[in-house]
Amino acid sequence: MSSRSIITVLIISNFKIMFAGIYSGGDGTQTNPYQISNLNDLIELSETVSDYNSYFIQTADIDASATLAMNDGKGFIPIGRLGLALFAGVYDGNGKTINNLTIKRPTEDFIGLFGYTNQSTLRNIQLKNASIQGNNYVGALAGILWNGTYVFRSFSHGIIKGMHNVGGLIGDIEPPENNFIINRVEESISAGTVIGRAFCGGLTGYNNGKIKNCYSITTVHLIDEFNGGGLVGENGETGSVEKSHAVSFVKGVGLTGGLIGYNHQDPGSSITLSYWDKDQTGLTTSYGGVGQATQSMTVKSTFYNWDFNNVWEISDCQRFPILQWQTNKSLTTVMEIKVPQKSTTYFTTEEKLLILYSQVDLHGIIYNLEGKSLQNIQLHKGENYINLDRFSAGIYFMRFPTLSLKVVVR
Repeated sequence: MSSRSIITVLIISNFKIMFAGIYSGGDGTQTNPYQISNLNDLIELSETVSDYNSYFIQTADIDASATLAMNDGKGFIPIGRLGLALFAGVYDGNGKTINNLTIKRPTEDFIGLFGYTNQSTLRNIQLKNASIQGNNYVGALAGILWNGTYVFRSFSHGIIKGMHNVGGLIGDIEPPENNFIINRVEESISAGTVIGRAFCGGLTGYNNGKIKNCYSITTVHLIDEFNGGGLVGENGETGSVEKSHAVSFVKGVGLTGGLIGYNHQDPGSSITLSYWDKDQTGLTTSYGGVGQATQSMTVKSTFYNWDFNNVWEISDCQRFPILQWQTNKSLTTVMEIKVPQKSTTYFTTEEKLLILYSQVDLHGIIYNLEGKSLQNIQLHKGENYINLDRFSAGIYFMRFPTLSLKVVVR
């Protein structure tokens, strides 16, 4: 993208320009950051532009379900808006979650919890069950990172929809312009579903910054144009990806890749020591990275020169490397069954029967949401009737050697 002039508007309805916001505590300084403990605090931050250079810390899990009905159905207003003010502060999520955040603004650009950032720091943020929709530059955590923004140890899960530059965590990571600082994303994760037309990736749609020690388990749907990847849709002239991986499922037309949809062959762009699961992504090619079979993704020696002492970990029960900071060690890959079903979620009948058709014999295990093994399962070639009568209503996972299914018992 070309350089943009930033215009600060002094009087805009619904935004507090001149006065500091009222939060659960703190004064916005580095030693005493504003405390974000509930949805009202988060809304206050969104609406108080004068605080966009301040320090914030989240002190409790936040239920953002009420955002579904906010602003005439448009949901939450992103923090940081081009033409108003960019977020240039520090937000420490403190490992707390923001649950059920909804943003539905299909005609607007720069959509996410943070819309547009400027030399900010976003760390330890966890978004779960987010529903985010915008036009261009759409991500669960941020629509666009600009001018030295640093994202660290953050996680997003949800359904992310847009047109161009759409990512599970970040929509677009901008290049350093006019000697500005490079944007960085480190030790971060994305999961869920990404849907868009072009430049769509599990972690980010477009990368002109530095991605290091990240991974994605996102399902990426590229609707009708080009450049979709399990981790990055397109890696630009100054983009680098290092020691990262993807076990995302990717489908679409045009250029698609298990790790990278398209990579610019420029001196400033690079893909190093990064991998994708060929079985899970459904793709054997990528513009960078090394494709591995699912079995190889479980072996530490596959990941040459990765730091398994301080950053990564892998054990016998894990299907890919995860980050040591993760509190939820049972993050699973919920994939679309490739032979021959198409839906990511399967529902039982009223009699709690699950009907699955398979083209091959498969052995698997049923897990609950906490990752506890509940029952072995055997699929035979042809139609299978699985009785789940002993299971209470809820969500479960069926894991097979090359895929996982999400099952809702009714």
